[in-house]
Amino acid sequence: MWKGMQRGCAAVVAMTLLAGITNAGAVLREDTGLEVTAVVDLDGRLRPTPPLVNVVELEVLPPFTRSVIGISGQQAGLYDYFAEADIGRQTLKVSGALTNATAQSMVGDGLSILGVTAQIRDVLTLASSLPGKQVVTLSLAIDGSLAFDPSPPIAPIANASLFFGPAGGVLNSDLGSYLSSGAIADTLQVAIEIEGPSTTVLVDAALGFNIFFVRPGETVTGSLDNTAVLTLTLPAGVTLAESKSGTFGEVIAPIPLPAAGWLFAPACAALMLRARRRCADPQRWRAAS
Repeated sequence: MWKGMQRGCAAVVAMTLLAGITNAGAVLREDTGLEVTAVVDLDGRLRPTPPLVNVVELEVLPPFTRSVIGISGQQAGLYDYFAEADIGRQTLKVSGALTNATAQSMVGDGLSILGVTAQIRDVLTLASSLPGKQVVTLSLAIDGSLAFDPSPPIAPIANASLFFGPAGGVLNSDLGSYLSSGAIADTLQVAIEIEGPSTTVLVDAALGFNIFFVRPGETVTGSLDNTAVLTLTLPAGVTLAESKSGTFGEVIAPIPLPAAGWLFAPACAALMLRARRRCADPQRWRAAS
């Protein structure tokens, strides 16, 4: 019960962060999509100076042409960030670090000075051969850590959200917010009842990490890139019939470079032969042209 109370109290904070108010982009509006975002803005986003980093990567048009998206970047001695959403392997990863080498505290105007998010959304069709209602469970297992001064004026926040329910209907949710320096090991879980030969459900999972304050000489880090794993548990007799994205649990691998190279080999050989002939008999080629 205490864990549930903690999550309930943190819900407003977690939802605000995951809605993108303190991050680079807005939360996904589409019913299917992958999104990763990162922002680094050391003097506060209410000022006219542009942020050092403000990037968004999306995959939103089904069927997806890739099952994983990611972003990363760093500036030595200042910041480092990474975010990945992998719907094929059903994993989420985010991490960030910010170092203050100045004599003044780094603090935003009520917003995070570094933030990263990763999100997965999909619409699934579940087929059931069983009569009556069946319980289907979605879980998100989180493994990571935070490292910062144990008593900052404004602690960094790692957060996670999980939404699951009938597509177009009311979604059940579980939220996690992590404020203490040290290891993070948690599992969010949502169970719903389905009924009928076919049921359409929406899946939404997200991770976020935000830094609001860094003392002089301090480095604040958050690492939720030990992999947060999304698991859909179906009872016997219930199967996943379709994924709108076409990639839920289906890895789309890039074309291997050696295989792609064979496609260009004949063209390259023809060009090389043409060049040799031109060099061997330049008069002939000038006449032909």
